Parts: sequence; structure tokens; C-alpha cells
Amino acid sequence: MVYASLRMVLLLAILINLTACSSLLKIDSQPEVLDIPSQWEDSVDEVPLDVRPWTEDFNDPLLNAFIDESINKNYDLEAIRSAMFMSHANARINGADQLPQIGANFNPSRNKRNSSGGFGVNSGSYTDTWRINININWEFDLWGKIANRVEASTLDYEASQEDFKAAYLSLAGNLGRSWAGAVAAKILYQLNVDTVNNYKNNLDIIEQGYTQGIYTALDLRLMRSSLAQAQNQLYAQEVVKNNTVRTLEVLSGRYPKAELPISNQLPEIMHDIPLGIPATLLERRHDVIAARRRLSAADHRVAEAKKAFLPNISLTGSVGNQTRELSDILNFNFFVWNIASNVVQPIFQGGRLWAQVDQSEAIVSQAQAQYAQTALIAFQEVESFLNADKQLKKQLETAQISAHEGLEAELLAQEQYQSGLTDIVTLLESQRRSFENQSALIRTRMERVQNRINLHLALGGGYAHSKQLLTNDEN
Repeated sequence: MVYASLRMVLLLAILINLTACSSLLKIDSQPEVLDIPSQWEDSVDEVPLDVRPWTEDFNDPLLNAFIDESINKNYDLEAIRSAMFMSHANARINGADQLPQIGANFNPSRNKRNSSGGFGVNSGSYTDTWRINININWEFDLWGKIANRVEASTLDYEASQEDFKAAYLSLAGNLGRSWAGAVAAKILYQLNVDTVNNYKNNLDIIEQGYTQGIYTALDLRLMRSSLAQAQNQLYAQEVVKNNTVRTLEVLSGRYPKAELPISNQLPEIMHDIPLGIPATLLERRHDVIAARRRLSAADHRVAEAKKAFLPNISLTGSVGNQTRELSDILNFNFFVWNIASNVVQPIFQGGRLWAQVDQSEAIVSQAQAQYAQTALIAFQEVESFLNADKQLKKQLETAQISAHEGLEAELLAQEQYQSGLTDIVTLLESQRRSFENQSALIRTRMERVQNRINLHLALGGGYAHSKQLLTNDEN
């Protein structure tokens, strides 16, 4: 009897399905096709991308240890990690809809009957009743509506994983850039210290020469003014140095005491990055992959919304027992069961279902646009950082020449001034230029290091993922 009923239900469902539009069951949207060139503008290198960690370019043990430690202590990354676990839990919740829902209840009760038929308290007898019931509800996913919902939530979870990986790499990159900034600030601070000491030595010489009538009051006052200016620059650079270190400490989950040990020298970049071809960027960038996953999730939600026009088919059943003896509660000879099927066909919803379809299709259009925009920004970043890497390499070469020649000019002016062959203005100008040239060289090296990190990140690589961070330790 039960099987006959089920056959009738299925037959009815098939007949209804035949009258439905086939488009209700179709997932056909695709991401926007971009016009992708065959090679990068500033490179003809088609060697596959070298995805090794960018820290290998710098070979700085302090930096490597700092990033490894900081990754596990950053609160922003932990928040994104928690959001990823929430998305995973939501996917599991939706997945439960594909399985039968089973519940049980147990109801013991006691009734009293008076022997006199009245409401006497001290007379009568008690009757105990024990009830147990198990209920089963199972919605047949004949059209794949629930499967679409589950797949959409699974894709959302996969997108959140890519979000976490992107945040992970971004944090590592931010730590690296901040580290380079802190190292540069430390070197610049030392350069200011050396400059102040140099001015002090010159002032001592001029003061002695002034008392001997060798140097004029103008020489003395100009050197004192230059020393005061250099000291002001030193104080300002000390603030910058401490602030950059505090930024690093906060990123690593430390209290900002400006006490973090850092390197004394910026790394040298010795080689270029094998870039691969632009088309492969769409398969490497975590933000692009996440956008693609969300587009696919939106596709499945469109299919789910369309399938809401089709009938819902469910099976309900129960099995239970009622007895006056607790010892008989699990006696299957007394169990009573029933099973029934249910078919619900939406007829009139006031336009709600069509509105839900329109809404989900609009979300798909939005996801397509976001995917295309994310991809374009990814290409833009690579092209921009690649061009900057090329130009910074040239700037570094000229900055090295400028710093070297400026230092030699300063030494020559120092000798000539002490020999009386030039004036104080020439000496001070040579010292000022030498300081500025050396400062520019330090900043150029810092910018090249930071840009190289940015280029690694733009290409979708840069730092090794920790599988432990992608798993929920509580499960």
C-alpha cells in the first residue's frame, strides 16, 4: 500500500515536471570574458611563475621569524578566520536538509480516578501511561533545489577560504613592507646621528679656528645653524623610527613599546621574477578565485529560486507505542506506525516567487561585474608594480651614483675648506647634498623592496599558507 502510494506521488511529480520549463533546471551563466593579452607590457618572459615565498629574495632570518610569529597573533586575521568557520558551519546546516529529519518524544503521565466518583483526595486509584513516539520527515530533492542551496553555501565557504588566504598573504605582505619601512627608518636615524656628529666635529674645528682668527664669525654662525637644523632632523627621525616599530608590534599582536629588534640593513634584490602569462593570473589570485566562487554560488541560487515553482514532495512517518507498563515501552509487538506522502504545488504567491527569481538574477549580474572588476584590478596591480620594479631598478642605479659622488664631493669640500681653498657656504652645501643623496638612496632601496613584495602579492603568490590556520581546531 505504501509503495503504491509512493509510486503515485512520483508519477504525479513526473507529470508536473514535464509541464515545467526546462530553463528552471539550467545553470548557464558565465563570468565576463576579458580581453587578456598574451604577455605583460613590461616583460616578454613566458616562463611559469616562480611561486616561492618572497622572503627568499631577501634572506633575512629576523624577518622570516617575525612573520612566522606574527601570523598567529594578528587579530584582524583571526576575525577573518572566524568568518570562514561561520561560512563552513552554514554549509553544513544547509547540507542537513538533504537528510531525513528524525525526532523523538517521551511522555509519561499519571491519572487518578476517585472511587466515589467525586473529587476526594484520599480515595481512588492511579493509572500510569507511558508514551514514546519517533517522527520522521524527509523532503525528496527531486528537482535538485536543496542540492542547489547546498552547493551555493559550499561555494560561499570556498570563497571565504580564498578570502582568508588573500588576507593571510596581505598580512604577510604588510608585515614585510612595514619591516622594510622600519629598517629604512632605523638606517636614516643612524645617518642623522652621523650627520649631527659630523657637524659637531666641524663646529669644534671652526670654533678653534675662530679664536685663532682663521675662520670668521659668519663661518661660526652658519655651522651652528646647520648643527641645530641637523639636530631637529634627528629628533624628527627618531619619532618616525619609533612609530614604524610600534606599527610592526601592533601587527604582530605586541604592545607598542618600540622595542622590537629589527635588521640594520635593507636586503639587496638580486634577480627578477619569472612572471608567467597574464591569463594564468585568474587561477592564482585568491580574490579573483573568491569572486568566481561567489558568481557560481549566485548561479545556484537562481536555479533554486526558479525551482520554487515546482512541487515540494515530502515523506512523513511516525512510529510509537503507548502502554501502562514501563517495561513494555520498547516492546515492538505493541508499536504502531504510519507513513504518508505530501505534494505541495505553489499556485499563487502574489508575485513573490517571480520577485525572488528577479532578485537572484540581479545578484548574478552583480557578481559578474564584481568578478570582472576584480580581475581588471588584479591585472592593473601586476602591470603597475612590474613597471615600478623596472623603474626603481634604474632609480637605484642613479641614486647609488649620486650618493657616492655626493660623499666624495663632501670629503673634497672638507679638505679644501680646511686648506682655505673654498668657503663655508660651499662646505655646508656639499654636506647638505651628500645627506640628501644618501637619504634618497635609502628610501629608493626601501621602495624597491616594498614594491617587490607588492609584485609577488599581485601575482598571487608570496608566502606559504599554514594548513593549520585553515582548519577549525575545535572540530
